[in-house]
Amino acid sequence: GSVADGEGGVVVDWSSTNPRGKVLCAFPNLSLLLDTLVSQLELELPGGFRIGDTVIFKAAFENEDGSVADGEGGVVVDWSSTNPRGKVLCAFPNLSLLLDTLVSQLELELPGGFRIGNTVIFRGALRGEVVGRSLWNPESQVLCKFLNHAGMLDVPSGELILEDPVAASRMGVLSSTSPRPFTSGSSERGSVSLS
Repeated sequence: GSVADGEGGVVVDWSSTNPRGKVLCAFPNLSLLLDTLVSQLELELPGGFRIGDTVIFKAAFENEDGSVADGEGGVVVDWSSTNPRGKVLCAFPNLSLLLDTLVSQLELELPGGFRIGNTVIFRGALRGEVVGRSLWNPESQVLCKFLNHAGMLDVPSGELILEDPVAASRMGVLSSTSPRPFTSGSSERGSVSLS
């Protein structure tokens, strides 16, 4: 079997060869456990989020420490200590504390400002849908499924055009609120939890 770059797996035990720098991992296409350097792994948080992901908040929150509007952009900064299977900690520009957020209240913003479900045109001819983050180049590409094309393709976000927003909104493809850009502040903040 083999393991591809970016493929998901599960840490199952400490390494017997180097318990301080390696762990044993199970991967779907590999029949043996892989003795893996911790530095070669990236943790996936609940909802498939990763630390550093830009997200869009799909609710509204306000307290004495600030507010987060529906559609506002933020950044995933850590695991939730209150619910590590269903929440992540996020930083938002108008909130002085980190927000302990349900993953169902977040939407991943992909390179180019695209979101999962956006209808796009590629090279002026192929019409398709954004289905997720790129497996090979998540900093500049998005994963798309195109009509009349088998499989999915990693596509540079700069080569995609968002379908006419007026037509797309009539089809229910686009949100009526566009995201506000996020500018990162200090991650050294307290946190507040959403129930």
